[in-house]
This record gives sequence, C-alpha cells and structure tokens, in this order.
Amino acid sequence: VLHLARGERLGMDVADLLEFEAALQRDGIVQPAADEKGVVLFEAITTPYLPTYRFLQAERPKIGAVRGALANFSARSARYDDYLRGVWNTTFDPACFGGALYDMNVYNLHFFCGLLGAPQRAEYRPTLGGNGIDTAGTVLLQYPGFCAAALAAKDSGAPQFAMLQGVGGCLVLQGGANGVEQVYSVVNGVRTDGPKLARHRMAYEFAEFARIVAERDT
Repeated sequence: VLHLARGERLGMDVADLLEFEAALQRDGIVQPAADEKGVVLFEAITTPYLPTYRFLQAERPKIGAVRGALANFSARSARYDDYLRGVWNTTFDPACFGGALYDMNVYNLHFFCGLLGAPQRAEYRPTLGGNGIDTAGTVLLQYPGFCAAALAAKDSGAPQFAMLQGVGGCLVLQGGANGVEQVYSVVNGVRTDGPKLARHRMAYEFAEFARIVAERDT
C-alpha cells in the first residue's frame, strides 16, 4: 500500500493487484486520494483485456440461459513445503494478502463476473493453514437459477479450466483464468475456436492502460 500512496502523492498513475485490493479493504483509502490528485488507478488483472476473453463475451449470448459454471485455477506453490516447515514468506502470509483468494481466485472471479455480471450473493469456503492463511478455497456465486463455483489452490494442483454451460451450448477455457489462452464455444453442437494470443498476455492490459492514461478515458 505504501507505493500506492507514494505514487498518488507524486501525481503518478498506478497499476497494482494485491496491494490495490488490500488498500480498498482498508475503508477505500486509495480512491479519494486518487480523485484529489487526478490520477488513474488500475487493478492489474490480465483477464478482461485478452482477445480470447472478449471472444467468450461475444459468444456468451449464444449459449442461452446459463445452468452452471465451474472454474479451477490451482497450482501447488514451490514455497508450500517451506510453509509446512514453518518458514513463512509473502506467498502464505496473511499480512501480505498472500492466500489463494487474493493471489489466484481473483482471476476466476473476474472471469465469471465479466461474463455473468455481479452475483446475487457470494460465499467463500476456505481451507485454512496453521497461520490462518487460505491455502485453498472455493467461492460460490449465486445467480438467478444457477450457482457458479470457483476453486483456487496453492497447496495442490490439477488441470486448470473454466466452463459455462447453457441450454443452447457451452463456453470452455482450457487453462488458467489468468491467461485465457485456449478457448472455444459449442453452440447447437457446432464448435467454434477462439483466436490465438499474438502477444504476451500482459501486453494487452498494458496497451489499454496506456490508452486510458493518454486519453484520460476514465
């Protein structure tokens, strides 16, 4: 949070992820300062800016009423064994917002909310480690007529994917919601593959950030 505050005081535009979320949790202390200085704050999240994700957004109406949605973004951390031995680092430190929700599941939540909108309610069911950090957890998002489940884990791994299924078809992501690299839709039995990423996944968000700053399109 310190470098967010310093950036604002200096009149700098700021892009951040974990510290941005942490600052917002602390009574929204970031936004008023940004408004006062006339700077732009960005949540550094790759998902919404990727052409593969925008393909899914365009295909979303074609699958009709959604009946279920699942996502899994899990990978066993290389630092998990240290954590089990009692060696803490930022990856598993509650003070650094290093748990599975803030570090990984946030991508699943962006994935779902950008396709489905805000849920009626949300519930988090974490698996807690010895220091209280969520080493894994599932978010349940309730929408009218269906529930979406988003799993993320830093203590275990499995194939990463996301899927929305509707009465007329489905949307499928093969891989993590942070990269959205391989996507396709199936509508009335016909599969349509999404585009391929031409650049590194972060390049798309950086380009959009640069445009917004240059045009002050807030």
